[in-house]
Amino acid sequence: MKYLIILFFLMLSFQREKIETQNQVFNSGAIDTSKYAVIKYNKGEHFLFFGREELTPALITPKELTLIDSILKKKAQKYNNQQKKWVKGQALPNDEHPYPLKNYFSLIGPLSKYYKQVIPIINSKNEKEVWVNCFCSKPYNNSWKSNIMYTLDGGACFFNMKINLTTLKISDLNVNGIA
Repeated sequence: MKYLIILFFLMLSFQREKIETQNQVFNSGAIDTSKYAVIKYNKGEHFLFFGREELTPALITPKELTLIDSILKKKAQKYNNQQKKWVKGQALPNDEHPYPLKNYFSLIGPLSKYYKQVIPIINSKNEKEVWVNCFCSKPYNNSWKSNIMYTLDGGACFFNMKINLTTLKISDLNVNGIA
């Protein structure tokens, strides 16, 4: 029985396909591709990010990675500005809050510090979409290049979103909470 379980996990790991980007810096945007992992869409595992519609796995180009990076930066800046505005709106005279407001929110840090997992697909409208998972902790091994990193809490060190690269629409921004 023990050998069957080991064999099952070995077969499962060999069935995973991934599309790796080259570990190099390219384009004038200087994107460090060693912090990107492009993971092939698998309906059985990734339906949580895209729903149940019929999707086709897609490839990603260096130009699209540059676009993703640019969109992530703009969305992170907008998110951070909204968070700061919210905190200012919560201020009470003479700092009457029982707990410091900084305990209730966190800001997304510099994106160059984050590792990013990208799952590219073609949707039913023939548009290219990506789900991008970002985390600021360096993984202790290379499993993050083929397996989605899930975590609870951790604040803005962990966030993800879906980007339609055809329409440039962003949806489903999720920033982890603080425990």
